[in-house]
Amino acid sequence: MSTSKSFAAARPLKPHLMQETGGLAAEVNDVRKDVDAAFGIMEGRTGFPVARAIDGGAPAAAGGAMVVLGTNLLQGCLLDHAHLLQAAIDVEIKANKPGVSGYTFVMTTGGGGSSSAVFTPSTGVLAIALKTGGDTAANVAAAINTAGAGYLFATVVGGGSYTLAVTSTPLAGGTGVMAGFKVLVAGQEALPSIPWTDTSVTVTVPALTGLVATDIALIQMMAGGVQALSLAAALA
Repeated sequence: MSTSKSFAAARPLKPHLMQETGGLAAEVNDVRKDVDAAFGIMEGRTGFPVARAIDGGAPAAAGGAMVVLGTNLLQGCLLDHAHLLQAAIDVEIKANKPGVSGYTFVMTTGGGGSSSAVFTPSTGVLAIALKTGGDTAANVAAAINTAGAGYLFATVVGGGSYTLAVTSTPLAGGTGVMAGFKVLVAGQEALPSIPWTDTSVTVTVPALTGLVATDIALIQMMAGGVQALSLAAALA
């Protein structure tokens, strides 16, 4: 099966070289039609990701938030997620990029005077240490968002206080290849600060070494392994 966006849907019109189906000439004609259709997709960029604008101002040379607006930015892919659930207490944890992440989380108790979390990108493990005596869903979500910045985002679905440990739990439901989703500003990756959507991507731009305000930076986006047309902006 083709991995190309333009050619992936192409299949033989009939099983190859069956008797009384037109033989080699019909096979060649089928291939010509597939190629013609694929070039039409590429030339019209049908269904391709489109980065249309930067919302709220240009990125700063010193780094900071940037919101890219567009269409087809998910490319039909989904984000991994899981629920940290105890009775009615519920924090949803999502991967910031679409795709199969391989991320897991675990929560232990007796973490001292405040809850904390550590996320290790190389292993994909989020380790949450619940403070002694338990802690609120809001505090746990805040600890996750601090530790997982650029990779994970937690939101409170149901309030209350956690008191129990949680064994290793995988995030699931994602589809696609996570490495195929990326935003670059002047060649440096800007990681998403909240989950990627089909119409917008909010990222944190790193400090752009060697660039200053008014310099022009190229903003590139890849979604589902497909390169969107680039934007350019004068840095703030």
